[in-house]
Amino acid sequence: MAQASWYRHHRQSPAPVRPARSRKPHPAALSAAERDQVRAVLNERFADASPATAYYSLLDEGVYLASQATMYRILREHGEVGRDRRRQATHPPRAVPELVADAPNRVWAWDITKLRGPDKGVWYCLYTIIDLFSRYVVGWMVASRESPDLARHLIEAAARKHGIDEGSLTLHAGRGSSMISKTLAELLIDLGVAKFVFCQEFYTWYNRDHFHSGIGYHHPIDVHYGRAAAVRDRRAVALAAAHAAHPERFTSGGVPTPPDLPGPAWINKPKTDEPKDATEKTTQN
Repeated sequence: MAQASWYRHHRQSPAPVRPARSRKPHPAALSAAERDQVRAVLNERFADASPATAYYSLLDEGVYLASQATMYRILREHGEVGRDRRRQATHPPRAVPELVADAPNRVWAWDITKLRGPDKGVWYCLYTIIDLFSRYVVGWMVASRESPDLARHLIEAAARKHGIDEGSLTLHAGRGSSMISKTLAELLIDLGVAKFVFCQEFYTWYNRDHFHSGIGYHHPIDVHYGRAAAVRDRRAVALAAAHAAHPERFTSGGVPTPPDLPGPAWINKPKTDEPKDATEKTTQN
């Protein structure tokens, strides 16, 4: 063991406290005014360029302000490394829609989803329109690309099918943009078919056979066409009969009841201090 190590391990008293020394700047360090000048040049003239670009651009002009390492160090001290130093454009806040549907055909929401095709690299666009209250898919279509013309044709066809009166429906869409493409007839000729078997089977199952938890485990088609109350009554009768035959099998003791009928559905429900109704459905967008 080294002599110094031995003394260090066997010292009885703590080591003396060394007085703090103020660090003196290096004689070659930039002054505060020079550092401010470097930062100003980087944030104004070279706001969208890296310090390396600024360094060599100035050097080509015969100007040397500081090394690249010093430029990075100055920016790092102000949290300006790794982000765009340009003045950012300010945009007015986007109005958030607040929509409520207390019955079918009050609010529809539509969107476009990418759908994988049969071959690698082949994608299609799945247009879907869903009723906010009933969760019933009122219209859908598969196309080869996004198009506002196709969306308009689909929405108009769905409105005619469901007998929507003018001014009685609110149509909500996401913020995605649709590209301009061909007309519906030209597109269907290119695509060869108007819809896919998979989508046909899926939406038929979803509307008619799927028990949707958000609408009291009813089928969307029953809620959309006003049959949910009758279905709930039949469920209540079956539960009451089961309880009467074997009350000991129900731990709660009382007669069980089926889930409540769906209540108003919201897109971006406004915040209030009132207690939230358990039957309300809320969709955030």
